[in-house]
Amino acid sequence: MKRGDIYFIRDTRQSIGSEQKADRPAVIISNDRNNNHSSVYEVVYMTTQPKTDLPTHFITSSALRTSTVLCEQISSVYEERIGEWIGTLTPEEMKQLDECLTVSVGINTKAEKEPAEMESLRQQLAEMADRQQVAEKQAKTYKEKFTQ
Repeated sequence: MKRGDIYFIRDTRQSIGSEQKADRPAVIISNDRNNNHSSVYEVVYMTTQPKTDLPTHFITSSALRTSTVLCEQISSVYEERIGEWIGTLTPEEMKQLDECLTVSVGINTKAEKEPAEMESLRQQLAEMADRQQVAEKQAKTYKEKFTQ
């Protein structure tokens, strides 16, 4: 089982609210190193039902039916509940998976950090320019005072 594989998950637990439970397909999202050494896998569930277009959703055609991957529905499942292999996400779908998971768990990406970093650098440059002007005035005063 590898990250990006789609498997049928057997789920005997009762769902509460909008939890995606019952028997349904899911994408394995845990990293392959963990997958090779653990009996528990992290998955995100899928649905064929129409869903609101959210930044944590993307559409895949890699399953038996076109489905919405619900990256806000992250669950850990024991390997005994993992059933038959259904498919594997395409490289483009893997990029979408990563983007949706990043949004879902609130990880700041470099692009989100850049505006704040740029503003901080602008402020530092302005402060340095102010200090330079003060130093130049002091140097001029010192020169005038001691070169006469």
